[in-house]
Amino acid sequence: DEIEKNNLEATLKLHLHHVEFDYGVAFTKQSLVTQFILDSLRYKILDYALKSNKQRVNFIEQENISESTFYRLLKDVNRSILANFNIKMNTNTKLLGEEHQIRYFYYCLYLEVGVESEFTTDHYFSPVIKKLETAFNVEITKANKNRFLLLYEICEMRNNQGNLVSITYGMKKVIRNNRVFEILLKKIETEYEKISGDNWLNDFHFMFVMANSFPLLGDCKSIMTLVYSEHVQSKNIMYRYSEKFVDELKKLVNDIEIDITFKSKLIQIYIRMLVFEGFFIDDEHLKYDSYFREHRPLLKLKLKQIFEELTDYFKDDNDDFFLFIHSVMLDNTIEYSKLLPAAKIGLESSRDPIFLKFYSRQIQNHLLGEFELVMEPYSPEETYDIVLSDQYTVHDNTKYSYSVRFVPTYEQAMKIKLFLTELNKAELYNHEVDHMNL
Repeated sequence: DEIEKNNLEATLKLHLHHVEFDYGVAFTKQSLVTQFILDSLRYKILDYALKSNKQRVNFIEQENISESTFYRLLKDVNRSILANFNIKMNTNTKLLGEEHQIRYFYYCLYLEVGVESEFTTDHYFSPVIKKLETAFNVEITKANKNRFLLLYEICEMRNNQGNLVSITYGMKKVIRNNRVFEILLKKIETEYEKISGDNWLNDFHFMFVMANSFPLLGDCKSIMTLVYSEHVQSKNIMYRYSEKFVDELKKLVNDIEIDITFKSKLIQIYIRMLVFEGFFIDDEHLKYDSYFREHRPLLKLKLKQIFEELTDYFKDDNDDFFLFIHSVMLDNTIEYSKLLPAAKIGLESSRDPIFLKFYSRQIQNHLLGEFELVMEPYSPEETYDIVLSDQYTVHDNTKYSYSVRFVPTYEQAMKIKLFLTELNKAELYNHEVDHMNL
């Protein structure tokens, strides 16, 4: 019924032993998920709190729920959603917290649900967008125009309810000595004051900071270079953060090249962390996190170490968002092979050399994509990370030496992988690695 009611171009057919799901070309998983979210009481109460000045009794009557259900819902929403953004809702569905946090939360919520295109009817803000395009000599995409309009309408709804935003200390850090801000202020001051009223300047500060926290102007190199150059010019905390991150990364990753576009995105992320609190964790985030844990363990390990070096720059010690967003950025920017730890293994055996080559290939195949392996017949003149040997000899030219039976099993390869992982962790943190029986 829900699928048919919402015109999702899909049908469910019930059969005796199975269910058949048919869908058209226009159907997407996201459209189904979005509709289920829109129909949920959690979303409805959050949407109601922004768009209505009425009290809880109206929401209870609107949704035909009991007071006890309302209070359970309120407790759930405060605990599982709003607490992450350091805001809460009282029993009259009024939002409590810093105004910039409330506006930021609703922007994140509507983007996450995917309904920003519904906020595109306001014609007053269009001249401002036109002037932005002229000032930067770019064409802002339709998607980003929708996001600007979404942000503007959230601000207008809050203003009309008497909830005015203040300029925070974090915002001042972003705006201080920023020539792009001054240029835009001069170009759109008249238009913005006309549409936003007495609090227009604070609103403009907030919008500018949000545009610097999300890629609202687009990702073209000219924009990224312009934005980054302002931070370089003032040598502000965003610039210092970006340079510190890159310096720490270069210590851990050999021959890595970081361009201005990447540094600009770093600054975007840091501004978001500096000024705002909270982010949504959905199924996609969890999939990414699982992917990084399984396939990019060294990347997460190195980022965690970098985060520890950068804790002075952050408002708190919550590293979840840092690790996730920087993992995605790096994984899409650099070749992971540059992060692979090198490992040199010597093979010492009295067995047939052809068998040893076969064994070596088997081990390398098992560890493909995890380590940059060099496996070769053992030589006393070389140095190794590990020597795998079926001889009872002492090896002074290796970190670790193990007696093994040369049978190319998966289990044996996984033990070597585990040891090499621990060895690299130890080198990163200057620790010793306990001996491991292979």
